[in-house]
Amino acid sequence: MNLYLLTKYLMRVAAHLYFVDIQSSGRENLPAKEPVILAANHPASLLDGIILGTQIQRRISYLAKSDLFRFPVIATFFNNLGFIPIYRAVESSRYSIQNTGTFERVYQLLEKRGCIGIFPEGQNSPERQVAEIRTGTARMALEAEARNNYELGLKIVPVGLSFENRDLLLSSVFLNFQRPIRISDYAAMHKSDPTKAIKSLTYDLQQALRSQTLHIENYKVSELVSDLSEILRQGPNIIPGEERDSQTFIPDRKGIKKYWDGLLGWFRPAGETQRDLEHTLKTRQKINTVLSTVEGKDPDSFERLRRDVDRYKAHLSQARMRESLSHSFDKPVQERLIRLRTTLYAFFMAPFALVGFLHNIIPYLITFYTARFFREEAIRSFAYFIIGIAVFSCTYLIYGIGFWYFLKPSVPWCLLYLVAVLWTGFASLRYRRTIMFYRNKILLRAFLQTQEHLIQRLSQERMQIIAQFQNLSKQYPL
Repeated sequence: MNLYLLTKYLMRVAAHLYFVDIQSSGRENLPAKEPVILAANHPASLLDGIILGTQIQRRISYLAKSDLFRFPVIATFFNNLGFIPIYRAVESSRYSIQNTGTFERVYQLLEKRGCIGIFPEGQNSPERQVAEIRTGTARMALEAEARNNYELGLKIVPVGLSFENRDLLLSSVFLNFQRPIRISDYAAMHKSDPTKAIKSLTYDLQQALRSQTLHIENYKVSELVSDLSEILRQGPNIIPGEERDSQTFIPDRKGIKKYWDGLLGWFRPAGETQRDLEHTLKTRQKINTVLSTVEGKDPDSFERLRRDVDRYKAHLSQARMRESLSHSFDKPVQERLIRLRTTLYAFFMAPFALVGFLHNIIPYLITFYTARFFREEAIRSFAYFIIGIAVFSCTYLIYGIGFWYFLKPSVPWCLLYLVAVLWTGFASLRYRRTIMFYRNKILLRAFLQTQEHLIQRLSQERMQIIAQFQNLSKQYPL
């Protein structure tokens, strides 16, 4: 097994253990054997390359900043992985000459039907945005085609990387592979006006990346999108024309992971609306589109909606709850069964979650607060990943040694203990997420709720906000 495959396998295991969930959509858009450039947004520094590389079968040769190759040992490692350094003016006075060799390597790889990975923003993405991309991707793609009489068959596949929260340890991530951009479609333009072709291809790539990631330029809109998404998350489907995509790809689990998820499935409520990252992303995109239009064309309505949302949030804070609760026995049989199942889950899964919490809280806190020393958000996301692998591995090793030293068990019992520690850690994490998502369906909460008049007012305010947004969606359709 070569270094690339070994590293890919180890990183794949680490990624699936680290992230709560990894989902992807549109993998059929990735050519199996044709030359291709994967152009992705860049929300989480080196972590983006790890996620992308572990989720597809093809070997990716990444273009990476030359300052990553400053140290000989690291440079040797990256070179063996097939990384290609790209030089910038701020890093080297000879960047133009050095990049000539870089581009030649790219062209040769593409002519051998290889796969190039690039982050065309040239920097980490701003929060919930895709920065203006540089023209380098378009230049290389068009030149590669021109060298081969525009018959190379090169495609650029835009890839959107979206984190549930890139500043949150143990988050979820969603990859969206967009329809390929055929470089040969720009051949005629490139022959007559290369500069125009480069600008046109760059613009099209920019729009493709922004269309599949949450791109919000206005901070006021961004804040309101976040608030509305939370308010509408468990409500009815109020986005006109919005339907869940039944074709969303969820990676198959194999081996221990398969049985692990199966065991968790006995405890985890299925519910009638399991939160899906792709659906959440599309919903936020559509909310953003509507609100951006309203903010520009009808600022009074925008401000009115924002005031109502702020008031609702304040009332929620006072009531220490997120949405209205109703008595479970007023619901249909299916709803009552869901409530009963969720209540049983909350009760019986609690001991496992507690054991996982006690075993994993210390390495979690060490990882969390150590990574906070990195001020840049995107770098901090990668630091969570790397520090987390090291800290959790060392902690489990200490647990295993301590278990063996004090109790003197056999090796199989030591291994069983370590597996149990890891399993209960995931059970604890999923327990928290499940309880937060289904908290309004736990019967005990309904029995303890006493502020009925405040609940009713909150419900009315929420429905008014939904109605306001529905009306604005109709006035300013997508």
